[in-house]
Amino acid sequence: MKKAMIVGLMALAGMKVDAGQEAGEILCQVRVFLEGQQIAKPSVLFRAEAIATSMFAGIGVRVRWEVGSPRAARGKGKADILHYPGLDIVLRLVSDEAGNSRQGALGYALPYAQSGVQITLFFDRVLGPVVGSECPASALLAHALVHEITHVLQGVARHSAEGVMKAQWTSEDKAQMKERPLPFIAEDVRLIRLSMAARDEARSK
Repeated sequence: MKKAMIVGLMALAGMKVDAGQEAGEILCQVRVFLEGQQIAKPSVLFRAEAIATSMFAGIGVRVRWEVGSPRAARGKGKADILHYPGLDIVLRLVSDEAGNSRQGALGYALPYAQSGVQITLFFDRVLGPVVGSECPASALLAHALVHEITHVLQGVARHSAEGVMKAQWTSEDKAQMKERPLPFIAEDVRLIRLSMAARDEARSK
């Protein structure tokens, strides 16, 4: 049932291979380890993960969602976990913190961190902008997930002028999220490609 729902949501997302990406080409594989997922409504989180997975699939990034930490996963002793060929990212969902220095931000990433929590998302901030709007919480959460994960994949703190990697989304952007996901621009994909190539080279030494 869950797999069928994911397939359906991916189809609804209407993602296309974009930014010079050849059909079937895989840029990288990523495991995202979620911490604090209990603060999110399961149905909202599930739909957001499915949409985010589809958005990344459109540029050749395969995402696998896990719960817990990479260290705990390795303790399971499964071959596909021990020898996973991709990148591990730890993402924590938290409630808003009074007086937080990142006022207004839905979340933040630490693209230069090699371990520990690399992404923090303020879940209640994600829900706030969709109250009274037509943008579903799952769509906005999906874009927030994709935005912050992309920062880590690119390994650099930067934003694009358009698309999912904009520094701030307008009301028009959020209205579009209801119909179809915001796109990656070519530079977004190029930076992921360069970063992954650099990681592979460092790993092979």
